[in-house]
Amino acid sequence: TEGQTDAVEKLEALLAWCPEPLFGTGTSSSAEAAVYVYEKEGFGGNFTITLDPDGTFQYYEGYLSSYIGFGTWEMDGNLLTLREHDYGLVNHFTITPEGLVFQAEGSDNFFYKEVAEGDRFLEAAPETEAAEASA
Repeated sequence: TEGQTDAVEKLEALLAWCPEPLFGTGTSSSAEAAVYVYEKEGFGGNFTITLDPDGTFQYYEGYLSSYIGFGTWEMDGNLLTLREHDYGLVNHFTITPEGLVFQAEGSDNFFYKEVAEGDRFLEAAPETEAAEASA
């Protein structure tokens, strides 16, 4: 379908640009997912963002949060934009070799946890991803 073709084209463009590895380390909803963990304390545990290669994402702000945000992501150069479905929140990040760097300008921020300009989400180590998946 046209939607699937668009998703594949977005993924191909992202993979052509992004530093390695953006995908391929996750154990979350897809074996191809990329999981990033907030460098600071989340809402009672790890705050994670999972980017799936189909152009969707989900975030979980920590163990004390019952809310799981989800939506779509898109790339424009090295700018990653997350568009959340439930509340329409939009958040921007710069992609670096170390992970995602939050860009406050033009961002709505998250549901419970406020992330500051320049805060980072670092690529999750495999043992962190496994722990998140079993929680």
